[in-house]
Amino acid sequence: MKLAKRFIFFLITAPLFAANLVDCSTPTTVVDQYKALLHEQPQLASPSGTTIFFLIDGFSIPMLVDALAHGRVENMKRFFHTPAGNFDQDAKSKAPIFPFGRASFPTLTYPNLTSILTGETVAQHPIIGNKILGDTDKTIDFEDVQNWQDLDHRIKSQTIFAKLRADQQVGVSYTYPFSDTTQVKEEENILAALAYAAKDYADVDLQTIESLKKFLQTIPPDYWPRFFFVHLIGVDASAHEFGPATAKTKAYIAKVDKYLAPIFEQIEKAEAANHKVSTILTADHGFVTIHHEIHMRSEDLHLRQHFQIVPDNRVASLFVKDKAGKADREAAAKQVLALGHVEWAAVKNDSSIELFHMKGAHGRIDTVTSNCPYGAKAMRFQWLSSKTPEPLTPAMAASPLPEPFFCADGYDRQAGFQNYSAMIPALVEYFSNPKSPDVVFVADKDSEFSGNYHGNHGGLTDEEVLVPLLTRHVDLPPTPLPTSQLLHYLHLF
Repeated sequence: MKLAKRFIFFLITAPLFAANLVDCSTPTTVVDQYKALLHEQPQLASPSGTTIFFLIDGFSIPMLVDALAHGRVENMKRFFHTPAGNFDQDAKSKAPIFPFGRASFPTLTYPNLTSILTGETVAQHPIIGNKILGDTDKTIDFEDVQNWQDLDHRIKSQTIFAKLRADQQVGVSYTYPFSDTTQVKEEENILAALAYAAKDYADVDLQTIESLKKFLQTIPPDYWPRFFFVHLIGVDASAHEFGPATAKTKAYIAKVDKYLAPIFEQIEKAEAANHKVSTILTADHGFVTIHHEIHMRSEDLHLRQHFQIVPDNRVASLFVKDKAGKADREAAAKQVLALGHVEWAAVKNDSSIELFHMKGAHGRIDTVTSNCPYGAKAMRFQWLSSKTPEPLTPAMAASPLPEPFFCADGYDRQAGFQNYSAMIPALVEYFSNPKSPDVVFVADKDSEFSGNYHGNHGGLTDEEVLVPLLTRHVDLPPTPLPTSQLLHYLHLF
């Protein structure tokens, strides 16, 4: 999640807030909001149980595996009973031995935050990118704080906070977006803005964690709310700035683990006092290291007549502006692939998705309407050319997959958990949204369309799609689970 624009906005407007510094967020602000709410409506407390959902923005499986192997997350390991940091040596799976989830494509912050907090896939909600095309063909960038009101307006009735409010329960939010229907929430904070501008990401997250710690220490467990959502942004910021595998990012992960230790202790005290607490820790997406930036402009590609381009980190979308048939869309796809460092192009058709690879391979995803657990589509994949790019699993290279068509979870398990195994269901889900583009491009594993970062995300690699899923006192089905469904499994939707 790139929050620089938001914090720069705060810095520019800081003088407007100077006279009201007494109202700025402090570690007691959320506590005071909650106390006032309970004073007015004491029935809102949830003595039957509480769910605490930690989302570490950009926390990838390779990051966690490395941190476990080198003893950087001992508090997480103990609290979540997480095995040592290595991979299963089964040649067929190569899966991490701890549970993991599957983020929605594109693997960007706002689509995945929305999916998690609404319990809906990207096929079902309107936030299909950090940047989307508005009704007037103007790009709306949700990384800009000035567009957060629009973001809230588009989904506010669908969030868990809206549902809890309607059910006479309380959700406490430690994240800045999605605030319209949230009764108790972390407020904007000039001190956090200054810390972020100084690249002191640890201080930004520490303020959030200190606020949560104060809450858990002050409010007796029997009066805790039904749901906490705790969004920590520093790992993502560090991975963008320095790279996901650098010493600075690794050191930051160790800091987050240290900061969370007293939170874990408070949860354990509540459990010992017989308050039921379900705890989960996951991420909205993973990361890859970046070495190349792809410059794609409609005027350079002579596409202005038919298409509008929306670059968005490691993905780029093309929307038809006037009549452009299947042949035109496929020609545009091949033209962009020829730029270099663009690995995949997917072209939407009525009941299929044409998939083109930078090395010339051509495949097709056929879809049918079905009653699948995570969406209304089942799928089948087959290559239409003799070329099959590497790396791909043997199951994905089969032509075609066995009948019947596979649902997303069935396809994942049949294909195995490596080398783009999540790509087919991810694209089907994405293109099922009526607002999806006509063509989407995905950069190769170390390139991006926008940002100029040392690390980025948004694409289809396993490093971006698959995320850790650590739980305590939570029963989940076998993984990989779509992270969009986690609140359903936690019985919050």
